[in-house]
Amino acid sequence: MSRPPLRLVPKAPEPKVLTHRTRRGHIYYLHQGITKKGAPRYFFAKTIGEGALAEMPKGFEVAESINGVVSVRRTTGSSVIPEADVQHVRDELAKLPHLSRHVVERKGDAIFVHEPEAGLSGNDLGALARELGVFRSRLEAFAERHPTRYTPVMKFEPDLVGKPGSYAAFRMTYRGSGGWTLLSAGMLGPLARKLLPHIGRESLFELT
Repeated sequence: MSRPPLRLVPKAPEPKVLTHRTRRGHIYYLHQGITKKGAPRYFFAKTIGEGALAEMPKGFEVAESINGVVSVRRTTGSSVIPEADVQHVRDELAKLPHLSRHVVERKGDAIFVHEPEAGLSGNDLGALARELGVFRSRLEAFAERHPTRYTPVMKFEPDLVGKPGSYAAFRMTYRGSGGWTLLSAGMLGPLARKLLPHIGRESLFELT
């Protein structure tokens, strides 16, 4: 008795899902869920599941924190801080070798300077691999399990009562209930050159 010929069943097409690749190279997929009150809730997941979406709903945007947490937020509109000012702080930070692992981020209407808590950055991986003769892939696997985490240490906010282009500078306070302490105000360039070198040193806590 002859067997019926085999027929190839076409593979179902992959669903179209909006993806986001993080700064660390991880891929996340957009989904929609429902809150307890029945309202739509949008979120990113590492795998495609029920409620996957092909496009971002109107009025929402992707947000990625300095520590790589991906979320969906309502569109915030343009910031009052120009990108040139953010880059200016990055350039000043790059002149300070002891702050090579610190990161500058514009978040809302402030420029934040973050210090690393733990983990290895990409530059650290390359230097360590050359020093130890270890395969970079092994170090990357280690870094994947122990990612760098950052915490804010200083921020610059536009000084709305000062001259155009002036900022107020704050440092993080770790005593008592913590929070931000105002340091001084002025034009961003001189202010950043004056205050950034104190980060990572005891002199930072002498600034008032």
